[in-house]
Amino acid sequence: MKRLLGLIILTGISALCTPARAQVDTDFDGILNVSESNCIGTSPTDPDSDDDFIRDDVEAGATLCPASPTNTDGTDSIDALDADSDNDTISDRHESRCTTVCTNPADSGGVASQPDYRDVDSDGDGISDAIEAGDADLSTPPAASDDDGLADYIDTDSDNDTVLDGVDNCRTIDNLDQADTLGTPAGDACDDTDADTVADAIDNCPTDENTDQIDTDDDGDGDVCDADDDDDTVDDEDDNCRIVENTMQEDLDEDEAGDACDDDDDGDEVDDADDNCAGVANPDQHDADDDDAGDACDDDDDDDGLDDDEDNCPSADNPAQLDDDDDGEGNACDDDVDNDGVDDDEDNCAYVANPDQEDEDDDGRGDECEGDADSDDSADEDDNCRDVPNPDQVDTDNDGIGDACDDSDGDGIPDGQDNCVGVDNDDQTDEDGNGVGDDCEDDPDGDEEPNEDDNCPTVPNPDQEDVDGDGVGDACESIQDEDDDGVADEDDLCPEDADADQDDNDDDGEGDACDADDDNDGFSDTREREYGTDPTDANDHPIATGGGCAVTAQPAGGFAREVAWLAAVLGALAALNGRRRRTGNSRAANRSSCS
Repeated sequence: MKRLLGLIILTGISALCTPARAQVDTDFDGILNVSESNCIGTSPTDPDSDDDFIRDDVEAGATLCPASPTNTDGTDSIDALDADSDNDTISDRHESRCTTVCTNPADSGGVASQPDYRDVDSDGDGISDAIEAGDADLSTPPAASDDDGLADYIDTDSDNDTVLDGVDNCRTIDNLDQADTLGTPAGDACDDTDADTVADAIDNCPTDENTDQIDTDDDGDGDVCDADDDDDTVDDEDDNCRIVENTMQEDLDEDEAGDACDDDDDGDEVDDADDNCAGVANPDQHDADDDDAGDACDDDDDDDGLDDDEDNCPSADNPAQLDDDDDGEGNACDDDVDNDGVDDDEDNCAYVANPDQEDEDDDGRGDECEGDADSDDSADEDDNCRDVPNPDQVDTDNDGIGDACDDSDGDGIPDGQDNCVGVDNDDQTDEDGNGVGDDCEDDPDGDEEPNEDDNCPTVPNPDQEDVDGDGVGDACESIQDEDDDGVADEDDLCPEDADADQDDNDDDGEGDACDADDDNDGFSDTREREYGTDPTDANDHPIATGGGCAVTAQPAGGFAREVAWLAAVLGALAALNGRRRRTGNSRAANRSSCS
């Protein structure tokens, strides 16, 4: 008896001294931490160890050690750690149909008391979930052939044709008649003659394998069985661009790849996207005038206004087309201008033929051109352009330098070539192409309306139409200028007040023409003019003092300005107070407001 009593006491003491942590369930999943860690293998801190929205104790089926956790498919992982417990290629998460961790996963009734995630035929239609899943990718939702909101694996009539899946010869395609012309296990609606996994009924090439179903011209016939993939009336076997429409079959470089699908039309090994002459072979990409049109396809390589086929120097700017030796090669690109067999850079008479290069006085100038260096029949001592031939000796500005070598307006273009001598116009703009630069022409746009009368001086508009009657012709009305000061409204500091100079004394973004306070000193321009201060000088402004106004110069700076404002306010208040106290004529005396 004493021995039994002692055993009871020891057992009680042992129970009292058992560590409390043995009873802990940190993640509240119904399995004690010690069991999860020691024998089940689930996480003691995560109630859903395999992240399938089914709580660990529901999947494990055991909560205490020793335990034999449920393993539906008999693989290495128990259900609580298996993303697909029944191995039917549909994830437990999809089959549970829970949106958060739950203890009541879905059961569609396939096998009594067996939830879908453990049931290989969830809807009990005799077709395994693995077949009805659609694919073996656990991350994708299971297939759903109709629009009833149920996936095929839990839908006993997947195509909604009133024929149950278990007896339907085309389970995923509506075929109520169950026609089966070929007598195959599959009905006509889902026969797949070419075995490309696309049923004949929806296959754009039912007898030719083409799982991708590509149909370039969208004509209903897949490219694999379409004789003209791009529908350009040229059969594919003869088409040099089979999948790009090109009825004309242009092939510039004759490489059998039509231009429509050839990245290098001219075959110069420069891709069309980067080629400055995509239609003309020019591997060197030479572009003399840098106008992005390669010389090979540029009608005016040197951009001198003359087409290459008429230009005696197509790659050198020479609008004057001087050619002293009449050899058809202009001076600008002729290494031997006088055609005497001696290159110009070595010729002591570059403009006079002297193959022997005789120079009696050894002065570096050949005897043949001594006295007339440019051979223009004007002696050097009288020649107003000693090194440039100008037999007419024209000197428009009478400065002693002939037009041929003079640039009287400093625009970088010799007067002899300048379309507007005396006016700086380096762009040589000539809207009407009459040879006279716009800057020195009364009618630059050539519409026979002088500038002084033209309501659109830079755009030809002989009819001078002006629908809104604002003085600006309709032809250039796209540029809005409400105050007609020549500055577009979007750029005009004062769009409603004409101010061509766009002066803004205080740089506040409001032009002086419409700014009430040009110097931003807090005193209106009108008031400053009234008191004789400078409305454009922030340091010169009226200051309110007592009942009148005194003009004093104030130092620059924000503090001085604030003092000025305060003085103005005080002056105004004093004047107001005076008006209240004084009557009669005294009310009109000594009142002032300087702001």
